[in-house]
Amino acid sequence: ESDNDLTNSTAVQLCAGSQFVVVSDGICFDTFTVDIPAPPAIQPGADITNVSCNGGSDGEVTLTPTGGTPPYTITWTGNIVSPTLPNLTAGTYMAVIEDANGCTFNHTITITEPPVLTASINQAGTMDVSCAGENDGIITVEVQGGNLPLGPPSYIWQNGIAPITSNFAAGLSPGTYSVTVVDVKGCSDTLTHTISEPASIQFSLGEVTPIQCAGGNTFITVDSVWGGQLSTYQFSVDNGILRVLGTPSPVFAGTHTISIVDVLNGCTVDTVITISEPVPLNVVLPDVLTIELGDTTTVLDPVIVSSLPIDSFLWTPSEELSCSNCKNPTVIPTVTQLYTLTITDVNGCTASDQVLIEIDRNRNVYIPNVFSPNNDGINDIFRVYTGIGVTNINFFRVYDRWGELVFDAKDLAPSADGTIGWDGR
Repeated sequence: ESDNDLTNSTAVQLCAGSQFVVVSDGICFDTFTVDIPAPPAIQPGADITNVSCNGGSDGEVTLTPTGGTPPYTITWTGNIVSPTLPNLTAGTYMAVIEDANGCTFNHTITITEPPVLTASINQAGTMDVSCAGENDGIITVEVQGGNLPLGPPSYIWQNGIAPITSNFAAGLSPGTYSVTVVDVKGCSDTLTHTISEPASIQFSLGEVTPIQCAGGNTFITVDSVWGGQLSTYQFSVDNGILRVLGTPSPVFAGTHTISIVDVLNGCTVDTVITISEPVPLNVVLPDVLTIELGDTTTVLDPVIVSSLPIDSFLWTPSEELSCSNCKNPTVIPTVTQLYTLTITDVNGCTASDQVLIEIDRNRNVYIPNVFSPNNDGINDIFRVYTGIGVTNINFFRVYDRWGELVFDAKDLAPSADGTIGWDGR
């Protein structure tokens, strides 16, 4: 008999291991031990490929059993007989492995998938264009899920961005941009983001009063500003000091750049205006005019340069002038005098110049030393010729060679043409 209490000479369906056998003839007996061998346990030998991307179906499992007694039959749930189960989605799969002896082993495997690869905007690192017309927009992308533990993803930017391999794009103009994030297993997500810009800054200038006189000034003001980012605005002229809206900024004639400045973010908009002025008013007189004492003369025409009509003339001093408020007065000077002419145009602009009227005090008197009173009509009268500088002949006396007075006249009027004289009688 054996451990299994079998009483015949053949034992079947024995378990693996040592079996104790007793042999007896009814009187005598003997014992011995028999080792029943068994194949090793079946091992599934699973080679698992998980799903590459969330929601994918590229998982796969291949069983390569060992142990038991080959060959093996592998049957999957759904009565699929194959060592390899391809095109799997994430989930749990069960296989029954049966060897040549009918021994079986049930094996369950789990196919996993990575979390969804998600690209999103990093708000802290993303900025719209700061000012209208600029190109300083920034997009920063952050990524979660996918196969990030296996390595960093790559980035494919579109919409005109130069090749960038990082999650950061800068120097962007307003517009819509796309970036595709691809992880090390090819999973991808595409993100679209729009870079916007503030409305352009609009403004209105105050009326610029025309410059009345050359060299004068006027004022520029910015009355109102709208658009932009509804911020606080100031303005400057030619990069000068910033002024509050409505504050006049004095300027001279020329081309000026007006800058509207957003004081909160520095956005600016410029415009250029040109302010004209009249032709410089100018009057020119000769420096010196020399005339003979007692002469009357018209002052040389002053040379006047003006783009506007002349409203008034003023000569000073007014003494010895025929008029002090005309363009060309006649002067009858008795002494050397400096005269100033001031002209004023219809805008009230003035210009001045001076002329020195210099009196030549030499008396022009001609007294001949010979005459022939013979009534032949030639040089018969002894005449005295006086220039205009002589106002009176106090006396006119003629003496002979011996010193005797032969002619005497007093308080005679001057005679430039020689009408005053003596006929010798």
